[in-house]
Amino acid sequence: MIRAGAVALLLGGLTGIALFGTSLGRTADGPPVAEAAAVAVDPAAPGSFGAAPELVPIDGWLPTSVGSFPELLGPVTVVHFWSHDCEPCRASIAELRPLVEEFGPSGLRGVAVHTPGPGASSDPAVITQAAVDQGITWPIALDSDHTAFDRWQRNRRFWPRVFVVDGSGQIRFDHIGAGGGDELRSTVVWLLEHGA
Repeated sequence: MIRAGAVALLLGGLTGIALFGTSLGRTADGPPVAEAAAVAVDPAAPGSFGAAPELVPIDGWLPTSVGSFPELLGPVTVVHFWSHDCEPCRASIAELRPLVEEFGPSGLRGVAVHTPGPGASSDPAVITQAAVDQGITWPIALDSDHTAFDRWQRNRRFWPRVFVVDGSGQIRFDHIGAGGGDELRSTVVWLLEHGA
């Protein structure tokens, strides 16, 4: 009997199957037979886009006394880059607000990163008022010189942009622009349910 450890992935199908400890042998009258335990790969699991960068340096935090980004990380954290005067940002915040309210008690945390767009103010008083007007109740990092914006977004810089970071610090969702609420919600729910 031949023992083989193999991994098979069905490409183009809806599921992946991993075969481990496959035992190949021959029946008394014929061809090889594979006996294996199949482990299904969850097709709903969100992808991974690498480690989340640190949010440094920044100009400070509103309306909290938090000293650093790691202090804010939870089992699942939504990081939202926005500018107070950006119309698509307002639409994005309107999608995030009920999600943070609903899943906050289950471990979801929100972090807004205010990076002023062209001509937008970096005055903390203006940003605080915009946060109140737009219903942002989670901590806001002030990124007036675009350092965090550039570090997180590298070659593709947009307002708004939403990332979801899991408990191990991996980016599991990345969406540019308003919309994407259904996919964002399913990512958050999956991560909270699976503790990933």
